[in-house]
Amino acid sequence: HAKLLGYTPRSQTGAIAFVSITVTPPDGNTQPTLTIPRNTPFISESIDGVNYNFVAVGSVSATKGSAGTFVYEEVELKEGEPVTWTFLKDQNNNTGRYEIPTGTLDTSTVTVIVQASSANASQQVYTLNSDLTELGANSTVYFLEETDNERYTIFFGDGVFGKALSNGNIIYVSYLDTNGAAANKANVFTATNAIGGFSNVSVSTVFK
Repeated sequence: HAKLLGYTPRSQTGAIAFVSITVTPPDGNTQPTLTIPRNTPFISESIDGVNYNFVAVGSVSATKGSAGTFVYEEVELKEGEPVTWTFLKDQNNNTGRYEIPTGTLDTSTVTVIVQASSANASQQVYTLNSDLTELGANSTVYFLEETDNERYTIFFGDGVFGKALSNGNIIYVSYLDTNGAAANKANVFTATNAIGGFSNVSVSTVFK
């Protein structure tokens, strides 16, 4: 019944912050645009003795302004460590289910990509199913269920309700491994690495 309703099991959710980022390149730099890639890391101030890792939720680009800087307004950061697991669809997996070996993932950040094979690098992005009644044989969706040990399992269609996988398919499952509400008080952030090769990066929190 949960699958029919498109129900997704609830997980803990990483803290979210919105920040303004200014990147200042050195004098003489003529680069017109700069992109902050998805999962670019930032670190919070200490909260009860712990500094939490945040990452950019999506990639964002900016054009150099008149002051010679790249300014990004209201960039969404989310707490967590990016993790990717790789699974192989083969005849040895009789269940067609793939358990994510952690119970601390933020399910809202899960992305699933299926590659044709080790010899064929073509890939498709699969999205979380929201309504089984609207699925066709070629719908590129995955399903998510919580297991008895409080972890999560993904599985795919059967060729009637959702596209079925083929032996040799490679499955990449990415997500943020999060500390949940522990980082909710984070207000000050620092870029962990240079952005686009530029280390002069300032970050200020946008209070919404």
